[in-house]
Amino acid sequence: MATRPSLETQCKTIGWGLSSLGAIRTGKKAWSFDGADNLNPEEVAARAVIAAGGDCSWCEGGSINLLLKAATLPVLVRRNLFSDRQDAIRRFLEAQLTILSEFGQELIDCSVTIPPVELRSNILEICSDGFIQDCYPRVRAAFVCTLAEAVSVDLRARMLKTYLVKPYDYRAGWPDLTVIDRDGLSFIEVKTTDYLHESQVRFAGEVASTLGLRCKVVQVIPIA
Repeated sequence: MATRPSLETQCKTIGWGLSSLGAIRTGKKAWSFDGADNLNPEEVAARAVIAAGGDCSWCEGGSINLLLKAATLPVLVRRNLFSDRQDAIRRFLEAQLTILSEFGQELIDCSVTIPPVELRSNILEICSDGFIQDCYPRVRAAFVCTLAEAVSVDLRARMLKTYLVKPYDYRAGWPDLTVIDRDGLSFIEVKTTDYLHESQVRFAGEVASTLGLRCKVVQVIPIA
């Protein structure tokens, strides 16, 4: 039986940095860090990002997903099978990109030309929808608006173009945290004792590397 490579080996193979972050383990899935208790490992890493002056969303790519939906909403509404704006807002983007695959260039063009004011308005409309809030409970409209400024128009279009290749496959595997700090946009996958999953390795090789996304792994480890 083949031996699974270590997390360190996996990170070296895909070209992601690996660092450790110490926290107090108080239970099977509970940690204490920076004066806060009962945290998930992802929350520990998020607090470290914020303490360093950055901002982040623990959403496994959800913020990017909603940004792309907001950037293409005019086409998603116009091409909606039911001529229903609410359906276009609520239907998962990967499903819509699959259904509307023949309109890929129209979607990409829209993502490039949409005015910033309309993009922001779409973000606020999408993020205020009750169904979206239930599906993405940790995504904040304010963060997605900041993300819209941090992601260049070119990168936004390339993200969408990549999504269109395999919408369902490339929706999976995004790192836990989407981060915006003084260095711009980056992503952090949070681990404790587990390994990178198949979808995460695929994301690294087929999405992150293609788009030039900065990604790393932070391993939360117990300290006394």
